[in-house]
Amino acid sequence: MSEETKGSKVIRAGIGYTVGNYLLKGLTFLTVPLFSRLLSTAEYGVFNAYLAYQTILYLLVGLALHTSLKNAKYRYKEEFDRYNSGCILLVIASAALAARLQSALPALRRGGGVLQGGGECAAAGQLWDGADSVF
Repeated sequence: MSEETKGSKVIRAGIGYTVGNYLLKGLTFLTVPLFSRLLSTAEYGVFNAYLAYQTILYLLVGLALHTSLKNAKYRYKEEFDRYNSGCILLVIASAALAARLQSALPALRRGGGVLQGGGECAAAGQLWDGADSVF
């Protein structure tokens, strides 16, 4: 493959990636008026809190390993299957840990465990109540 062909493939892939990202961001931007019209202020707040939780959990549970697979495909050609299975095992272990922590949250909220004494502020209590209804 010539250098010119490789360069044009890279440019086309970069343009496709950029256009795809802008379309996703634009879709999010265009749905804001729709959601604000259809949902009450409280419902829209719960929806945004859910999206924030989802984004954080996606990064923590997934460990952003999906971004490394493209590079690993070329860097570890012979051992890519091993690399991929290692990534899958890390994500499963991380998801199990996240599920365990999430199941421990109600016990912590009730005062059993680390957060004994019930010294919650009102805003934290409201946040927890919203989280219980989302999950």
